[in-house]
Amino acid sequence: MDTSAGRTRRRCVRQGARGLRAVFALVAALLAFGGTAGAADDGAAASVQRLDRAIVSNADPAAPHAGSDPLPLATPLTLPDHWAGGRRVTARAQWYRLGFERPATGTPSAVYIERVCSDFGLRLNGHTLRRPTPAGAPATRLCGRPQLLTLPDALLLPGANVLDLQVLGEPLEHVATRRDAGGLSALEVGPGDVLERRHALATGLRVQLP
Repeated sequence: MDTSAGRTRRRCVRQGARGLRAVFALVAALLAFGGTAGAADDGAAASVQRLDRAIVSNADPAAPHAGSDPLPLATPLTLPDHWAGGRRVTARAQWYRLGFERPATGTPSAVYIERVCSDFGLRLNGHTLRRPTPAGAPATRLCGRPQLLTLPDALLLPGANVLDLQVLGEPLEHVATRRDAGGLSALEVGPGDVLERRHALATGLRVQLP
């Protein structure tokens, strides 16, 4: 007799099989993608700069401040900065300033951010590349989504350049789990094609897998 319980079990088995096939297909595609890109990355990857030294503050580093200190209460730190870790964060917005050298590449440059939670704004040498969601609009949650942004060549200076990130998030005591707490990973700056492959691989593994 074909009972309701039996039909439910068969449906679950079919759904599970489809889910496994999707996982295997995605993993195979990602592995193949990584293999074909590996040789091309050998030379270009050497020009990727890892940015893990930052100055962090509650205040916008570009805003005028009283006194001689250009960035009040600024603290040097090494990224990643997890707001659920040892550093106590009380403000919902944190500003991070990072420096890098103009990439020596003939292709467009980009910045790759493995994790930023939960929203952010980005400036390159004082020019806005991304704004956080305006106050009053539905909240943006990017915690599990790696970010990739192009660095316009016209805004890059010879030699030293500066990135300012405004990260909007919540301290650990205001969220349900540690993974929902605010924070910022180290950044990578370099050839856009190389970082685009890294971004695609990370997105496939973190976002697209069921």
